[in-house]
Amino acid sequence: MAASFAILTEAACDLDAQRLAALGVIAVPVPITVDGQAFQHYPDGRDISFQEFYAQLRKKAVIKTSAPAPEAFVALAEPLLEAGQDLLYLGLSPTLSGTFQSGEIALGLLRERFPERRIVGLDTCSGAMGEALLVEMAARCRDEGMSLEQTARTVADNRLRVAHFFTLDDLDYLRRSGRLTAYAAALGTILQIKPVLRLSAEGLFTVYARVRSYHKAVARLFEVVAERAFDLKNQVVYISHADVRETAEKLAQRIRLAGAKDTVITLLGPAIAAHFGVGGIGVAFLAEAR
Repeated sequence: MAASFAILTEAACDLDAQRLAALGVIAVPVPITVDGQAFQHYPDGRDISFQEFYAQLRKKAVIKTSAPAPEAFVALAEPLLEAGQDLLYLGLSPTLSGTFQSGEIALGLLRERFPERRIVGLDTCSGAMGEALLVEMAARCRDEGMSLEQTARTVADNRLRVAHFFTLDDLDYLRRSGRLTAYAAALGTILQIKPVLRLSAEGLFTVYARVRSYHKAVARLFEVVAERAFDLKNQVVYISHADVRETAEKLAQRIRLAGAKDTVITLLGPAIAAHFGVGGIGVAFLAEAR
């Protein structure tokens, strides 16, 4: 049976191509440049593979990301609307990227071309693993028979309950992104201080804790889930990692043993990994409040 409406998001949600296909969700690719060479980041890595991206990241190549053009959204959404489907677009938080604004421009164009169709855009106030959580929530709502409006309302009601916590292994990437001073990055490296960061309700990165060693920072991520997750036994906890799969799997195992219903592990894509660097790892889950 055809889906009652289409769901559109961006590759920045970091769900892989197989999972997106199973969910029936379409993802717009994210433009990146690596040492001046332009690529499109697709969930299936067709233009630049994850292996090549992380190889360049380890070499400290100059990697820049940008928002997809409105035309990229239109190109994927238009055939869906022409086929008679309505559209729900779930976008990356505007505090993290200009992607949502670009998507909204595209939706405006599409509303003019398809006035008979229902077209809704929603800021998820999230990114990476948090955005993935909400995209999957929307797909489940649709599969359970909810309307487009009911699904959008459910996501909107839960978006500020999605808690994001993450840590980094190498603070230099954050320094290069302009989010950390050179002094703080150097001091953290010398003292082996690793920050545990969170995404605030305002969409800003704030320091939640400072700990000695990467291992202890990852352990703190587990503690945050155990302490703050709402009704953990009925939750799926999302984990994104920047090419440290073994670390992510160990963290996932601890979270499942603590009682979580399940975990989903995603590989952090260029949109976020370019700024956080190899070794970054984060969790997203539903809390009483972010």
